[in-house]
Formats: sequence, structure tokens, C-alpha cells
Amino acid sequence: PGGAPPRGGPPPVSGPYAAAPAPTFEDYDDRTSPGMPVAPLAPATTPYVTRSRIYAFVVDEQGQCIELGSGRFAKAYLGEERWVESKTTLRRPIAIKVMQKGVSAEDQMRFQMEKEILERVQGHPNIIELLGSGEGDSAGFIPPSIRDKVENDFMILELLDMSLEERLKGARQKRR
Repeated sequence: PGGAPPRGGPPPVSGPYAAAPAPTFEDYDDRTSPGMPVAPLAPATTPYVTRSRIYAFVVDEQGQCIELGSGRFAKAYLGEERWVESKTTLRRPIAIKVMQKGVSAEDQMRFQMEKEILERVQGHPNIIELLGSGEGDSAGFIPPSIRDKVENDFMILELLDMSLEERLKGARQKRR
């Protein structure tokens, strides 16, 4: 009457002895309540821990962003990463790559493809670390001095200190 048990496993248990499904990463909504599950769960069942980091542009005494370089469709600026919920006050330099205003649809697609490719190849020792990407959720994220020159679409990247000789040899060092 109830049919055969599902293939590859025992029949499902129902009633008071049925185990609650384990929470998944998707069960959590970090946009509204970081670290808190959507449905109330005991703290011991939380499958991850969250720690906030803040990324910001570094500006000089005149309020100008410090440009690290530019290419066909994007500019890279000096930025800073700060750990917020930590017993230490880690601050480290990073690169913020933003798409320039007025680029072609093809170049916009190239910028998006670069983000997607970097996301997929993270962890390889010869690939730069992508710390974050997306669009700024705050109008103040892009400093006023460059707001009219760049879009709100960005990548947060580790900052490398590398000479041409090191690059040709394939060596890399993280900036300290």
C-alpha cells in the first residue's frame, strides 16, 4: 500500500522519531540577520560562522583615490580591508577594480566574465585571490572624486607586490 522504499536507502522514518533535516547554507539569510538562521535553530546547529569585513578606497590628503593601473574597461585603485568582528584590528591593503563608465556592451561582458572565471579558479597558487565582487550597496562606496568616471561594479582583489623579473619567473609574493 505505501509502496517500496526509495532506492539506495532505508524507508523514511516518520512520526516522533523522524530526524529534523540538517540546516544548509541556503537556510540562512545573511542580508537581514548575519549569522542567524531564517528559522530559529539552536546555536550548536549553525553550520558556519560569519565575520564581517569592510572594504574601502584609500584616498590621499586631497581626497583623491590612488590609482594602481588601468586597462581597456577597468581601473584599479588602492583599497583597504578591515576585519570588524575580530579581537585583532587587521587592516591590509587590497586592490579595488572597477569598471569604467561608457564602455561597450562587449567590454561589460568581459568584466563579468573575468569575475566569473576568477571565482571558479580560486585556490590555485598562480591565480590572484578574489576577496569579493558585485555592486556597491552603498552610494558612498565609490569616492566622489571618481564617481562620475566609474560604474558601481567592482572586484576586491589581493594586492600583490611583484617585479617584472618575478613575474617572468612565475614567482609571487603577497604585499605585507
